[in-house]
Amino acid sequence: MLCDNVISPRGAAALSDALQTLPKLQELDLSGNMLGDKGLHGLLGVITAGRLEVLHLADNGLGPAAGITLAAALPQAVCLRELGLADNTLADAGCMGLAGALAAGTRVQVLELGRNGIGAAGASALADAIIAGANLEALLLDGNPLTDAGASSLAACLKGGTMALRTLHIQSAGISSDGGSALAAAVAAQRGSAGQLGVLRLQGNFMGDCTKKKLRTACKGAEVELEV
Repeated sequence: MLCDNVISPRGAAALSDALQTLPKLQELDLSGNMLGDKGLHGLLGVITAGRLEVLHLADNGLGPAAGITLAAALPQAVCLRELGLADNTLADAGCMGLAGALAAGTRVQVLELGRNGIGAAGASALADAIIAGANLEALLLDGNPLTDAGASSLAACLKGGTMALRTLHIQSAGISSDGGSALAAAVAAQRGSAGQLGVLRLQGNFMGDCTKKKLRTACKGAEVELEV
């Protein structure tokens, strides 16, 4: 791990060159550095080399352009199954770029996007990617202002019951009873389907007791682990 080392954009390029000489490198954690969008460009060599399975770039000052840059690189990251981008500022534009790459087909199974300023538009793009057959098994969106509109988009993608997604975290996401009710209905509709959610985390939202009861009932019937 090389997290919390104050690695700058210039250092990222030098690091990428060095890391490409390690043929067995499968995991890279650069969380908590100062890469920024320029530093991410410096890392593209090691990302597109196609050997990394796990990449964490949380808290690196990555903006919307970084999401688009990563989206362009993902088709060449043929082994990447876990991508951690929490605590950046990708916003909807960066998220939509990533969602487009996921929809087109990648091996990414775990995507962490907590606290990135992602709203309803980004959630909708991710939902579309899931419907299109993205390989995502875990989607972590805690601390984003998804609102009820974003929650409803995610709920709609769950209803199909054929997706790979098993874990969905949308804690502290500005969701009220309307969004919670949509999610409850989606979980209930999934019951008995081949593709079914297994874990749903919703703490820190603004749902009333009645909505929480709906969620608990739906999740119990569908054997979904719920925290609300």
